[in-house]
Amino acid sequence: MGNVLHRQTRQYLESVNTPDYDPAEWLVNPSLPDGVPPERWVVDGDAVRGPTPQEAAVFDAADLWIAKQNRISAIDARTADIVTSGVEVATGKTVGTTLPATQNLQNLVLGMNLGTLDLPQDVSTTDGGSYTITGAADLVRVAGLLTLHQRTALDAGRALRAQVLAATSIDAVNAVEDIR
Repeated sequence: MGNVLHRQTRQYLESVNTPDYDPAEWLVNPSLPDGVPPERWVVDGDAVRGPTPQEAAVFDAADLWIAKQNRISAIDARTADIVTSGVEVATGKTVGTTLPATQNLQNLVLGMNLGTLDLPQDVSTTDGGSYTITGAADLVRVAGLLTLHQRTALDAGRALRAQVLAATSIDAVNAVEDIR
């Protein structure tokens, strides 16, 4: 019984029957570098070592890229949540801002511009009720609130993304705080 390390994947298996593992693919009972995480082990011939400074820089760059991508994904998800969370149009009335709700409101505005809209019109609220748009001025106000809500969320998301992309360390990426 012994331990083996796959030369390519760096998969480490303990207490295995070593004759079952081809030495062309697996290192048998390798000496592992102290203080080096497994994801940074470098297989060099039949030895395992820690990375050189140049190799460490490549690992660091990859880790930073992954941290940035993960943070950007979280920012994008939060932005989508905000954009679709609804916008308050009257005390206690929050109109839905999901894609179908937004398209419905855009269709109402188009109908108003074409002169084919009959008012009043009800639009859905996030609590399952409705809000009655009473006139053209109210429709313009509600559409303006929706536009401002979405633009503000998207602009804030873009600013946060820019901060993440400008970060030069994982700590700097983690310091970008999304308090929206």
